[in-house]
Amino acid sequence: MRTDVFTAQGNSHPICQDYGIAGENFVVLSDGCSAAKDSDIGARLVCIAARNNIRILSHGPERFYTYLIEDLNCWAGRMGLVPDTFCSTLLVLYAGSSVKFFAIGDGLLIQSDGHGTQATKFSFSNNTPFYPVYAMFPTWAERWRSEKHQVQQTCDGNRQTREFDNDLPYVFWELAAAKTTAIATDGIDSFQQIISTETSSTVVPVPGDSILTDMLSFKSLAGAFVRRRCQRALHDRKKLGISHYDDLSLGVIVREDE
Repeated sequence: MRTDVFTAQGNSHPICQDYGIAGENFVVLSDGCSAAKDSDIGARLVCIAARNNIRILSHGPERFYTYLIEDLNCWAGRMGLVPDTFCSTLLVLYAGSSVKFFAIGDGLLIQSDGHGTQATKFSFSNNTPFYPVYAMFPTWAERWRSEKHQVQQTCDGNRQTREFDNDLPYVFWELAAAKTTAIATDGIDSFQQIISTETSSTVVPVPGDSILTDMLSFKSLAGAFVRRRCQRALHDRKKLGISHYDDLSLGVIVREDE
């Protein structure tokens, strides 16, 4: 089994507010809200808390979620962090007896078995996902739960919109076996190309699908294989005037025995 993560700063951000960690059999990513103060710090702490409690995910998502929030509450008090620090998402892949997917907030899940690729994107209406900070402040959580939230689940271009279960502020799936399983933050949808003429310049959105496929086309699984492949893909796009304005992260687990 091979794991690795890659994070890149968007060209519209003064600092990178995404963070990722890869372990022996897991990857975790977090995307800090760009409008929230110190959410880059929060993204790091959310990933560290997930890493520290990763084995608990084998006992179910509720217990994992409880321990995660307890750690964040403890650190917030000791470090004197402002509430906005934990306005960040969390994406987790953990490979035990099966691959488990856990998510708080929006993001992308990708699976490939060598015969095809299936991608599932989660996004919330009005861009209002549940953040860990809401669980840390009961009045914030109550306010969020009192509102109706819709989650858009897009699978290979087919979009389904459903009401989000406000009693469960996370998504948890046990996944079917696949050679490659990956998670990505929503920065993968922020690519754009500047097309210039003698008189004007036009910014054109670029779909992230083909770029993501390129990022997952590994030539080798040695060392930092995700970082190496992503850096190459971004370098090739840059020569075409294509870049991403939002921070982006990609975490991958590859089963070599599949």
